[in-house]
Amino acid sequence: MDVRRFTISANGKASCVCNVLTESEAMAVLQSVAQRPTAAKTSNTQWSVVYNLTRGTYTLCVGRNYNTPVSGSVE
Repeated sequence: MDVRRFTISANGKASCVCNVLTESEAMAVLQSVAQRPTAAKTSNTQWSVVYNLTRGTYTLCVGRNYNTPVSGSVE
């Protein structure tokens, strides 16, 4: 996953800092920002998915269940 962060320097010029995350790191980022369940045990985070566009694969976690991801390929 190519993560691009843009910063504005003091002179007003934008610069890009590019980081490449592994699929596991990308899923960890999604897990860290997933909404926690409410008292009614509901959450607005229904699923999280990471796509690998180079290999044509995906990793999917449903219902905030990050311990048992489902993987597959996109054809």
